[in-house]
Amino acid sequence: MMVPWYPTLGNHDWAMLPADTEGDRKGNGWAQIEYSAHGSGRWTFPDLFYTIEYTTSDDTKVKIIMIETTSLTGIHSSKKPGPDRTDQNCKNPYNLDCELKRLNPLFPELVEWAWEWVENELESSGDVDYLFAAGHYQIVETGGIWDYQLFRHLDPLFEKYGVQAYFQGHRHTHEHATRSPKIQPEGLDFELPGSVHYITTGAGAHYDTETMLFEQYLGQDIPTRSGCHPKFEKQGNDMGEAICYYYWANQNSSKQEDGGFVSVKITKEKAIVRMITSETYSDENGRSIGHEFEILPRNK
Repeated sequence: MMVPWYPTLGNHDWAMLPADTEGDRKGNGWAQIEYSAHGSGRWTFPDLFYTIEYTTSDDTKVKIIMIETTSLTGIHSSKKPGPDRTDQNCKNPYNLDCELKRLNPLFPELVEWAWEWVENELESSGDVDYLFAAGHYQIVETGGIWDYQLFRHLDPLFEKYGVQAYFQGHRHTHEHATRSPKIQPEGLDFELPGSVHYITTGAGAHYDTETMLFEQYLGQDIPTRSGCHPKFEKQGNDMGEAICYYYWANQNSSKQEDGGFVSVKITKEKAIVRMITSETYSDENGRSIGHEFEILPRNK
């Protein structure tokens, strides 16, 4: 664990703390930034929005844009910013005139600045081999669009400037999805292919209630599940908003070994993304790789 850590905040960093907590019971994300200023050497957290840039030993340039999503959309748990279906402007999820329900940005004064900051950082990234972004809330997951506010602002920018992957947390799963090409921004004379990999890596927490969907569709209790929802598989994994490549979650909270994490091995030739789960374990092979895929550098 003695490696550099680059955090970004989520809903629990700003939400209520346990009842016996002294003083103000609201979470204080600013304290985590302040802690970084005291120089532990591992905890690097300079601001709500910041970038990570480095060059590997084989001269590969990597840039990660860290986005504080609660500042932009609010403190959410299961419910999130979504369209008002009675608003005709919401027929296209990219339409900025669509009125969203449950949109309560934590710091409204930062919102317009943040969209501009993200685009400026993307625009200045033309020379990097791998360009990633990261934030707590999901933009696109295997079930479709999650946070519409993030989606309609960030997905077009990611496509325009060649972001290869967005790493997201929040949901206690492993998921790999891309946006479906069936939805496109209005007013373009070309189609966006849906080339951004949306990678959910929230399986550090053991239990995810979304796995109850499997009971609904299969009629049985499944403690773990690898693959996409059965309802997606029947549709060729494209449900109109997202294409599902992989889904994994654990429903058994009693097994303390359950969980997982995502690793990315970067070389000049490719980046290998691995979703490592506790679904199986052996002394010889360790944890299993539930899903693996490659991302090629931007100049190829």
